Amino acid sequence: RLLAQAAKIRDTAPASRVSFFSFRLATAALTLLLVFFVGGTGIVNASASALPGDNLYAVKRGWESAHFWFADEDKTASLEAEYEEERRGEVQELLGGGRLAAVRFEGVVSSLNGSKWEVAGVPVIVSKEADVEDAIQVGSDVIVSGQTQSDGTVLAEMIVLSGHSEDHIE
Repeated sequence: RLLAQAAKIRDTAPASRVSFFSFRLATAALTLLLVFFVGGTGIVNASASALPGDNLYAVKRGWESAHFWFADEDKTASLEAEYEEERRGEVQELLGGGRLAAVRFEGVVSSLNGSKWEVAGVPVIVSKEADVEDAIQVGSDVIVSGQTQSDGTVLAEMIVLSGHSEDHIE
């Protein structure tokens, strides 16, 4: 009887180990998922004030892209306007702090004075090396790609009409 009972315990033991192992594995997976979720939302919240050139700026822009992914068509236009306003604010903040960073923003050209332009209130220097569309004039909606300078200007690398951006700018 003793040997029969030992055989019975031995035969049922692996099943209990498997279920215990499965329980531990599920618990560990749920714990990791919770840590990633809580940590991820913390990183997203921390990235909200990130500026171009900051380590968390890619997280901020990735989160914005996720919003576009899940937005319906009615919401997409308002998101685009909101994020373009945010890009202009970021440029102004970089310029106010004298920080150097690569930037891209959209706005209306309010003045053209040789190589000194103003786009959405941002002073832009257009060098001879800059790639600039010929049809741009005061009142044009443009996309500017360039580098902020310590003198409070953006040195333009490329300026294109807003409707033509897909051909020139990522």
